[in-house]
Amino acid sequence: MAVVTNIGADHLDYYRDLAEIVESFAEFLARVPNGGRWVVNGDDADALRAARAAESRLGGSAARRTTFGAGAGCDWRILDPRVEQGLPSAGLCAPGGTRVELRLQVPGVHNVWNAAAAVAALAQLAVPPADAAETLRSFPGVERRMQRLAERGGCVLMDDYAHHPTEVRAVLQAARGLSGIRRVVAVFQPHQHGRVRRHLDEFAEVLGTADLTIVPNIYSARESDEDVRAVSAEDLVRAVCARGGAAEHLPDPAAVVDRAGKEMAPGTLLVTLGAGDVWKLAREIRRAHFGG
Repeated sequence: MAVVTNIGADHLDYYRDLAEIVESFAEFLARVPNGGRWVVNGDDADALRAARAAESRLGGSAARRTTFGAGAGCDWRILDPRVEQGLPSAGLCAPGGTRVELRLQVPGVHNVWNAAAAVAALAQLAVPPADAAETLRSFPGVERRMQRLAERGGCVLMDDYAHHPTEVRAVLQAARGLSGIRRVVAVFQPHQHGRVRRHLDEFAEVLGTADLTIVPNIYSARESDEDVRAVSAEDLVRAVCARGGAAEHLPDPAAVVDRAGKEMAPGTLLVTLGAGDVWKLAREIRRAHFGG
């Protein structure tokens, strides 16, 4: 079984463009053995494009595919996705018309789609949707996905792996929906100069939705000299501010920890974001300002 939740333009230091990424997903799906199943996000045009390309490669049959999403044509239909008391929920209608309720403990309405994918996949393995939905009610999430690290005086500290604009947007939107949160301060460590270079405008737009973004130096990995010369953390900060957002570049990790402490106030969420070693900063912030 293969589950495709979404496809986006990333890792463009390796892939030529989005079309090649879609083709790679098509190849991946086509490798599922006969008798296997694909569970595909029916709301994601590129995921569907990959599934159709794989079907064409295998002779045109769509028998392997089941879809989930809020769109009218999805096999597993998400109904009324919402956030209640800071946590997401929705109805989920199975292909035969049976409805179950998804009530999750992990923040972010995007996780409704992940939960729907899980229920749909398990149904292919003869797990009743009601049993799957009930189990998801107690799923606590995983490390570095809106991981709650500490709380003190009404200020919450979280850590997340988000390093692509789509992921950062999802985290910041989820943060706004958390119960009691009125202000969001992001510590975003960009991952790869090439990624920042290719998605600079997108990063600037989404980071501007935080009340303040603190930006350490870019974490380098698999870089070309051209990309390193082309963009810097200062460029990202300028781009955020040019769009009306608030951002600061602090290259010294100790300065980041100190600055985060000055933003602590009731109703504030401090969230560290990135795929590099920003998780270490999160632990330093916790040690310095949250008592451990």
